[in-house]
Amino acid sequence: MAWVTTSIRLKSLKSRRATPKLRRVFAALSLAGSDTLVLLLAYWLFRYHRLAPHVIAFPGTKLSPGSLSIDVFLICAAVFLAARLWSGDYTRRTLFWEETRETTHSLVLLSLIDIGVSLASAVPLWPHIVGSWIAAILLVPIARHGTRRMARLLGLWDVPAALVGSGPNVAKVYSALKNSLALGFDIREVIHTRPETPSDERLYPLTRWSIEGEENISQRLIRSRIEQVIIVPEGSDPERMGTVLQHLVGAQLRVLIVPQMHGIPLLGLKTTYLFGHDLLLLTTRNNLARLPSRIIKRLADFFGAAILISVLTPLLACIAIAIKWESRGPALFIQERVGRNETLFPCFKFRTMVMDAEAQLAAWREQHPDLYEEYVRSNFKLKQDPRVTKMGQWLRRTSLDELPQLFNVLVGHMSLVGPRPLLTRELPDYGAGIDLYYRVRPGITGLWQTRGRSDTRFQDRVTFDEWYILNWSFWYDIVILLQTAWIVGSGKGAY
Repeated sequence: MAWVTTSIRLKSLKSRRATPKLRRVFAALSLAGSDTLVLLLAYWLFRYHRLAPHVIAFPGTKLSPGSLSIDVFLICAAVFLAARLWSGDYTRRTLFWEETRETTHSLVLLSLIDIGVSLASAVPLWPHIVGSWIAAILLVPIARHGTRRMARLLGLWDVPAALVGSGPNVAKVYSALKNSLALGFDIREVIHTRPETPSDERLYPLTRWSIEGEENISQRLIRSRIEQVIIVPEGSDPERMGTVLQHLVGAQLRVLIVPQMHGIPLLGLKTTYLFGHDLLLLTTRNNLARLPSRIIKRLADFFGAAILISVLTPLLACIAIAIKWESRGPALFIQERVGRNETLFPCFKFRTMVMDAEAQLAAWREQHPDLYEEYVRSNFKLKQDPRVTKMGQWLRRTSLDELPQLFNVLVGHMSLVGPRPLLTRELPDYGAGIDLYYRVRPGITGLWQTRGRSDTRFQDRVTFDEWYILNWSFWYDIVILLQTAWIVGSGKGAY
């Protein structure tokens, strides 16, 4: 009965409306406490009672290890907590991966200081010194995520929010923001700036109403206890939207503006404005066009592929033997793909189909045109493809059939992360983004892999490829690799 009582209490707490001040204070204290506990845990697991660089706390007195000296890790941890508090990290709402990037950069910098002190003081760089920082880097974002989940359960995280706009982008923004735990927007209402705006089925759960008078919108939102307003200006009258924005800001409501930015490289975008004028200047930067970025990406690909090949060689050999054991023919399937600068290269994969797969496909086209049409519509794939072997089904579900492409990465045909390698027949359907595709190496995995794998439509893949190329960063490559490991482990969208 204890768990029933606890559940009732949690529901009771969640049902109570938390005040904005209580929510901010709880978020700051809980997230700061989460970081503190993680750093202390890393210290206790890896450095407590172990040889590590210390600094003397009270010079000029008799030394007494453990009482007059402090581990450099604890000093760096205190600096990290103070810096995150000073920057407002514990009160502002940031997307998970952006926040993780910031904390990772800070912890890596502090770890280099600790390692430098260790080398300068002739303390051996034993695994426990490096291990403490690796543990902190990995556990800080995980613990923060768990803390936010607990806060949501207690009703102390989500902020009541409303959408303002009339364009087709409103429903897209709602779908993108409603499931973000890090942002914590509890979107309850959508306010149309044009009464004739047709309803989108994705907005059905929300209370919908139209603006009758710009001066009344703030009072109505306040009566509904809305704290965050998300403006989507696309498709709205700019002058009217400006008036609405003035009333919202004047009522001290928090406002987030989501402009339409399709096809613009957002990462590294620099914003400037003309003094005394409502003019915003956006300066874009093509990260992958910069030589240092290309060098970093190629070095990461080469050494990453070399390490993975050396580690996975026994697995590659076992898979090859299993393929040949089940069906006659070679273990590898080699197909010509289009790469960087329109060059053709042999793309390696483990064979997952029977040897006469192309002949069976030709027979389908004549005997089962409906099946062939479904095959074409689903980007030349079928969920129940009879040509796929039992071993091939397992390889596709786990994506292990693409491991031989590590050799393509090693020689420079491909990258670990990038656009999906295209077949020649797919080039005409790629659209205007084909020039972007030709500028980079295709990847073993990519943004398309983390958004549904085989369930993604071809045009969705093109959109993901364009976004990745325009917004590339080394950090995004790490994020995509981590997300790929999670998606592959779940088996979602694989066939």
